Amino acid sequence: MCRKEIRAELEKKGSIKFGKTKKICYDESEVRTLDEEQVRKITEQLLQVIQKSAQRFERTKKEGLEYDFFAEIKPSVDKILPILDEWEIVAKKWINKYHPRYLHSQQIDTAKEHIENIVIQSFFQDTSKVRFKNIKESAEYTLRSMIREMEKNE
Repeated sequence: MCRKEIRAELEKKGSIKFGKTKKICYDESEVRTLDEEQVRKITEQLLQVIQKSAQRFERTKKEGLEYDFFAEIKPSVDKILPILDEWEIVAKKWINKYHPRYLHSQQIDTAKEHIENIVIQSFFQDTSKVRFKNIKESAEYTLRSMIREMEKNE
């Protein structure tokens, strides 16, 4: 099953709506109340999600595992989407507040999309290993860059 088929299946089931990410605008008072520990916590949680997905991908490739859509794939995706949505909001607030030199809102959008893809593709043995590795490393780079920038601001 290719990525487009997976997305179509998930959209058809009503669990996920894919599309272009909308630009998010923030009220200045929201930025002042931003809990930086929350940003760090969610960012580290997403790094763990990527690691678990990578382990699942390796096991799936190695053992040729098949997963049930409703029992395993859909619940995993449904679990990660609210976390990603929250992370996108708090990460963009943090970027708007601190203006890190090498981290921008577009990277947050891309990382969010990559993490969605990583979770979904980790269940399928026909996923390209090179593509999986590339999107995994891209998402990890953005998350780790964000953590590094937070450490600079402490």
